[in-house]
Amino acid sequence: MQTPEEHDPYRAPRSETTLPPEPVAGNQQPLPWEPLDSFQFAFRQLRAYPMAILFAFVSTLISSIAGMVGGIAQAGLGASGDRELEALGWVIYGLSVLVNIPVATWMAVGLSRCSLAMLRGRRPELSELFGVRGAVGAIGAQILFSLVLILIGCLCLGPGMVVLFSDLDSPLGLGLMLAGLLPFGIVALVASVRLVFLNVVAADRGTGVFETLGASWNLSSGVFWLLVLFFLLAMATQILAMIGGLLLLCIGVIVTVPAGMMLIQIATADAYMKRKGEAPVGIA
Repeated sequence: MQTPEEHDPYRAPRSETTLPPEPVAGNQQPLPWEPLDSFQFAFRQLRAYPMAILFAFVSTLISSIAGMVGGIAQAGLGASGDRELEALGWVIYGLSVLVNIPVATWMAVGLSRCSLAMLRGRRPELSELFGVRGAVGAIGAQILFSLVLILIGCLCLGPGMVVLFSDLDSPLGLGLMLAGLLPFGIVALVASVRLVFLNVVAADRGTGVFETLGASWNLSSGVFWLLVLFFLLAMATQILAMIGGLLLLCIGVIVTVPAGMMLIQIATADAYMKRKGEAPVGIA
């Protein structure tokens, strides 16, 4: 049976949907962010969950295996006195460096994944370090970024290198090298700063190569100089971690260097979350 309101032919039509619209993901406004605050918060998180230092230690160990094998092979074959074996040693070393790039990126994505878990109030497990979600996109993005930098380096430094190869004492070649070094350094610095969120974007969103590059670039928009300060704080953290480890009878670097690395990873994840409009919760 119809009510009088439903029977009224002059009433305005009602909407079929009475529920409020859901918020569109990705449209959150960035939260206020300061680099020093990220490092202070990361330090508190590391104190709350020191097991995360083990994650960074395992990551460093796995990332360095390929380079160590290549270095040992190059040193051993190079000491043989045979030019063919020496050349083979350099080939093995070069291949180990190429293998190390994707492995190191994979581990960096894993550390970013663990850092995000901590900032969202959860204690991650060591197994999460080895997840593959987002790793392919990050590896592809890192390789593409490296190739573009190499190409720009060839364009900026190539003319000077060609002249110097023909005449090592040529002032023209030296001048061309110095002239090309400045624009190359600026491009490399800007690109590195703008893509600082590359690994954490891949870990959080599982995106492909170009989506990862684009999202990282967009998230760093408008905060370039704050990110430069962030880079300086990260460098200072690494230096202090190394000095602290050396002061602890040198073996302390086994703890201090991974701790410094994890501190930087957590701080980067904190900056990423605030830039995309998500407030970090952290481990209590």
